[in-house]
Amino acid sequence: MMLLRKLNILIVGLLFCLISFGQNANNAAMDIAALASNFSRASAEISPIKFSQFQINLTNYLCEKKQPEIVKQRDLTVLNANSKEDGATFEDSNSGFRYRHGKLKDGDVYVFYNNSDQKQASTCRILGNGLVQVWNPKNGVIVPVGGTYIGKGFAKIPLDLAAFETRIVVLGPLPIKFLPVYYQTHQHPRLVDYLPDNSVNAIPKGKFRPNWPSLVKNYEVPEWFKDAKFGIFIHWGLYAIPAFHNEWYASHMYSSKPIADWHNAHFGRQDTFGYKDFIPLFKADKFNPQQWAALFKASGAKYVIPTAEHHDGFKMYASDLTVWDAKDMGPHRDLVGELAKAVRQQGLIFGVSDHEIENWSFMFPQLKEPNDLFDPKNAGFYGPPQPPDSIETQPFLNQWLAEAEELVDKYHPKLFYFDNGVDSARLDSMKQKFGAYYYNHAANWKYGAAILTKYYAYPDAAGVHEYEKQVRSPKTLQKNFWQTDDVISNFSWGYVSDMKYRSVGSILHQLIDNVSKNGALLLNISPRGDGSIPEEQQQILLAIGQWLKVNGEAIYGSRPWTEFGEGISADTTVNLGRYKYTGTDFRFTTKKDTLFAIAMSWPGKIAIIKSLQEGLFDGKKITQIKLLGYNKSLDFENTENGLEIQLPADKPNPYDYVFRITTSKNKN
Repeated sequence: MMLLRKLNILIVGLLFCLISFGQNANNAAMDIAALASNFSRASAEISPIKFSQFQINLTNYLCEKKQPEIVKQRDLTVLNANSKEDGATFEDSNSGFRYRHGKLKDGDVYVFYNNSDQKQASTCRILGNGLVQVWNPKNGVIVPVGGTYIGKGFAKIPLDLAAFETRIVVLGPLPIKFLPVYYQTHQHPRLVDYLPDNSVNAIPKGKFRPNWPSLVKNYEVPEWFKDAKFGIFIHWGLYAIPAFHNEWYASHMYSSKPIADWHNAHFGRQDTFGYKDFIPLFKADKFNPQQWAALFKASGAKYVIPTAEHHDGFKMYASDLTVWDAKDMGPHRDLVGELAKAVRQQGLIFGVSDHEIENWSFMFPQLKEPNDLFDPKNAGFYGPPQPPDSIETQPFLNQWLAEAEELVDKYHPKLFYFDNGVDSARLDSMKQKFGAYYYNHAANWKYGAAILTKYYAYPDAAGVHEYEKQVRSPKTLQKNFWQTDDVISNFSWGYVSDMKYRSVGSILHQLIDNVSKNGALLLNISPRGDGSIPEEQQQILLAIGQWLKVNGEAIYGSRPWTEFGEGISADTTVNLGRYKYTGTDFRFTTKKDTLFAIAMSWPGKIAIIKSLQEGLFDGKKITQIKLLGYNKSLDFENTENGLEIQLPADKPNPYDYVFRITTSKNKN
């Protein structure tokens, strides 16, 4: 199956190259000339042409309304032109590609003619929100795109216009502005659009069906996850080779001028050294999965989630669906598989993160520079990339689902993380299919599993809600279990050479605050391109592990109390900003009949807990208080200020301080 699938991809890729070569044979220079020729006919009425931004004045043009059933214009055939009722399909007779737009709610379609040359045609339509049509003067292809009228004769046009280098765009009889993107002379459908649609597996038998009611009704967050609380996230991939700016290097090198200039200075132009050329440099020769797993164990983490595939599309595992993976290229190792084995040998839970769906448009260029993104030889890796805001094709979505299923089948992850690309409700049917596939497999394999997503991509009751970074995390106690993923650095998720790091204390504060509100923390680390973990990151993880070794009973297996905390930092009406915790700030967790009060800063000689002013915990009299890491019980009394606890002169650790509070029925 694996060899057949990869052979299929290679054969289709070869055909894709031949087709694209024929379409591209007469290239950019002719297109630029066509553009210049077209605009010269009305040069007095048109602003100077700039590839970064320009506008078109239409005063010397005529618009004639056309509504025939079939209209032919050079290489263009308009099918079903009664667009108000049925939409319209435009077919390029050279390539055979068809483009369809939906109903026009606010105006008719017009055919647009130049006074001096009736054969040159574009389109225009009345002002308003909705669909606009784009004409390429070289080959006559008209493509529908979304546009929003913003007043005064201008329209905001999304970057899916970037499918063309030479074009006229018209919205009514007034000028428009748009930002074109350079060197794409026609649309480049993704290679996967040509693949046989046989990749998606059948949903296994089980109680989960591919719809929200079934997933919500039958899903429960596994208790092991609620107990675990702390995990390690790993962003590691090709982007760690340049190690510059952040893990979005693959996008920025084609779309950000400063980063493109840096790339040119260090590696060369994007058409001679593209992102794909980092693959041979990605050797991972210092990757030791056993050492990684031992470090994660020592950090106190209970689960590990590597990024199996980031937005760039390079798979860090041995895929049967492509050759653009770490097994067939680069290090020639199944990096995810090796880590899964080592992690489980340490008794830790293994999960995966899949960002494949973002690859649809992630690397679409926004700079007017030559690049390698649309070379047919690279289509298996780059896609090619599609314009932002364009809609994913069904074959692409099928491929995404097949790759997610492949990760489930190969590695049996207990956690499956999706990034923001799956948020849209229009992807619900695909998400539902994956949910049923994954959860039924997990049930058949006899383990509890969880899908982690953001912004309600899945209902909270059908998975676990994920929050990216603490700033987006809940400020109050939550009914449903949740998790924050956040960085160990001060900025990037992927390794960069000038990385700066957060303090151990700030990470522990975050972990404690999350747990008190019924949450967990997934802390991201950033290995180097060679597979080594920087010493600074190792030391942070080991320090967290040392704290958890002493204080972990307040974290692992705990559940929230009726109040998550007290102090100014617990007041949700206060904008904490860069608030520095004081000795009056506490967070609470419970475990059976024991309450843990965690001071977020050293209180001094006396700790005062106002929430326990009556000396009772859940209606039971408090009989003993211990400070974890200190071998004696502490004296305490009830006062009008609250429960006052006498503290030792020396702090038991440099970070946060856990008081174990027990009642008459639970003396430890």
